[in-house]
Amino acid sequence: MGKLDYLSKYTDKKKKSSKKLASNIVTNNDTISSSHINEDLPTFGETKFKGFKRIDNQQLQPAVKTDNEQAAGSGQTETVYRDLTGKVVDISQIKASLKPSNRVVLNESKSEQSNEKAPKSFTVSKSDKMYNDMLKSRTNFEDPIKSYAKVDKLSYIKGVNIPNRFGIKAGIMWDGIDRSNGFEKLVMRKRSQMKSSSKAEVNEYEMDFE
Repeated sequence: MGKLDYLSKYTDKKKKSSKKLASNIVTNNDTISSSHINEDLPTFGETKFKGFKRIDNQQLQPAVKTDNEQAAGSGQTETVYRDLTGKVVDISQIKASLKPSNRVVLNESKSEQSNEKAPKSFTVSKSDKMYNDMLKSRTNFEDPIKSYAKVDKLSYIKGVNIPNRFGIKAGIMWDGIDRSNGFEKLVMRKRSQMKSSSKAEVNEYEMDFE
């Protein structure tokens, strides 16, 4: 088989035409005429703003911009100040309500305090009145008149003072709440039982002696 015979197979045949597959979808090519258009329907060009349509076929409600959108549009947000209850407070009114007389009084009191502290030195003599008053206000453990002296110190009266072994009262270091596992209560109960039993024994002894 020669070379020409081999090439003649491809040159003699006609090009096969590719058949297009017909789709099963049926389309209607009829154009819509102007008579089919309903004039009552609103067009997209008629709507001037966005919003929700009313049920009673009235005008559309305009979309109101929120505070965040207004702030985003302006670019800068104003600081909102509130009081302890959460109400919005106008700082300009508060500044206007402050009288200049109050400021003058505060400045004068501060200047007087600074003038009093200025001449004083760090060294204190025995004749200093403030130093002597401070020493008198202290309570000495070995002072025999301690039980008769009046102490003007502040005492903590709020909260509950639970009795404990060490006699610690509620104050700034402890709020008076017992957060232990109950051992302190058992110890105090046992001590009270021992005291009551000892008193009962003494009374019985005195009655027997009589």
